[in-house]
Amino acid sequence: MNNNQLFDLIQSYLTPEVMDNLSTQLGNPEKEKMSLATTGILNTLIGALGQSTKDPSNVGSLFNAITRDHEGGNLLDNLVGILSGKKEADNRQFDGLGILMHLLGNKTTNAVDMVTNLSGMDRNKTSRLMIMLAPMVMAALGKMKSQQNIDQNGLANLIQNTVKQQQQNQANPTMALITKFLDKDGDGKIKEELAGVGMKMLKNFLKK
Repeated sequence: MNNNQLFDLIQSYLTPEVMDNLSTQLGNPEKEKMSLATTGILNTLIGALGQSTKDPSNVGSLFNAITRDHEGGNLLDNLVGILSGKKEADNRQFDGLGILMHLLGNKTTNAVDMVTNLSGMDRNKTSRLMIMLAPMVMAALGKMKSQQNIDQNGLANLIQNTVKQQQQNQANPTMALITKFLDKDGDGKIKEELAGVGMKMLKNFLKK
């Protein structure tokens, strides 16, 4: 299995039209900061899934939640309509806050602070973006589970391998720091490192 599949699938649905819709809902933050925040949030959510699925007892409940609420990942096929209010999403499919609290629990506040430091985007906008992106991550897992007939072990392996691959991916320097941050639950030094990484990435965006 291609260890980039999960990231690639999510990114393929974050089209310019979807990003414009998200940006409009957030009051049109700077494009570069929005992009950094999106990357940071995806890394945080997948990193949290990786941390959770290290415990076999959590894999079954995650698998059942995906089967019950996100099977097939249909949410991804209707993103523009849902974000623009033209289509309605199932409450459980689009319960971003509920998903965040399940994945991050009491680390949610620190995770928002971390992505805010990384991206330089307003904290309230970062929080709202995290709530909007969380259902997309779960929908992507639902789509892959359905398309590839993944069982519980396959789901855990998919998530764990994605995290490991991204930790080693030089084009994604945030994953390794974010997983350390999640392990240490809000380490201040790691927050500073992430802010430094964010500044470097922002400068690279501005050079383009």
